[in-house]
Amino acid sequence: MSPHGKTDLVRRHDVDRATLRRAQRVSEGNTVIVFVDKRGRMVVADHALTASEIWFDRPKVMYEVDMGVHHDLLTLELPSVEEFSFHAEVALSWQVSDATKAIEARLTEAGPVYRPLVHQELRRISERFDIEDRAGAEHALNTEFVCERLALPHGVALRTCSVTLSVDADTRRHIAERTLEKRADEKRRRQHRERVAETDLTAVEESAAHQLEELRKQNAFSLAAMQEEHDIAMRTMRMEFYDRALQDERYGLIKIRLEQAPDEVDSVIELVARQRQVPWEEARAFLATAIDGGLVGTKDLAGLVYQAAATLTEGMREGAARRENRPELGPHTESERDVSGADPRAEVRVERAHVMDGKEDEADERPV
Repeated sequence: MSPHGKTDLVRRHDVDRATLRRAQRVSEGNTVIVFVDKRGRMVVADHALTASEIWFDRPKVMYEVDMGVHHDLLTLELPSVEEFSFHAEVALSWQVSDATKAIEARLTEAGPVYRPLVHQELRRISERFDIEDRAGAEHALNTEFVCERLALPHGVALRTCSVTLSVDADTRRHIAERTLEKRADEKRRRQHRERVAETDLTAVEESAAHQLEELRKQNAFSLAAMQEEHDIAMRTMRMEFYDRALQDERYGLIKIRLEQAPDEVDSVIELVARQRQVPWEEARAFLATAIDGGLVGTKDLAGLVYQAAATLTEGMREGAARRENRPELGPHTESERDVSGADPRAEVRVERAHVMDGKEDEADERPV
């Protein structure tokens, strides 16, 4: 029994012939019995000693070795990259794998054998990580530290190992403050990048808008110049057109109106008729006034009557010719057919006879 109340791993017993004859111990379960003979050789008691072995080669000492699996929980402080440390809880299992080495080392407790080496290996791994990266450090400790491969002295071997990391309250507050500062810094950097991107985008948009405005001004100037050239050309064409129309003494302006408003063809025809009627009415009024006043005689009327008949005949022929060229004006009237084939001299004779008859009637009515 150890001073700490734990059962020693290796217990020594002095034996004699009487003890061996009375009760022999053999290895069983987790306990291994080892005899040491008088020459110092160690022999594992895997069977009971015979009487001859007890009498002629009696063992001097018997050792009882505990080779069962034991469990331990270590509490360690593991360093990080900074001055802060990880609080580690290491749950492991171990056992004596070689009884003879344990006897030679007079092993009573295995903790002092494996604890320094386990602590050393775990420190080597944890010191690569920041204190904030607790999860990464814990994962590395559990994957990189293979306890079965750790060579321990005095016949001790590790079987399993599991590491759990934590930090104290002060370290957690420090980590929280640094995390908040880091997040705030990341937020400021993100906002700065967004402002820079917004500024660049605004500059690009303003540049594009300026270029667009310049193009719009250039296009507007070009359109205005083209419109001005077009207006000048149109005014020039109208002036030339009106000049040619005004040179036509009879129907130039009427043609302009008919060209601008084709739907007013009826009013244009009426205008033409009035234009032709005015000289005729004026001539008749003048002739009547001259006859009434005695200013014109029968001989004088012959030329006027002939001229009036020729004018009337010519107008009706023109109307008939237009109807032949434009079928939409309808067929010739009966009067136009008669006039188109009539003899102007016959018309003059008829008009002259009519005038003479009127003259004689006036002479009869005139007082003596």
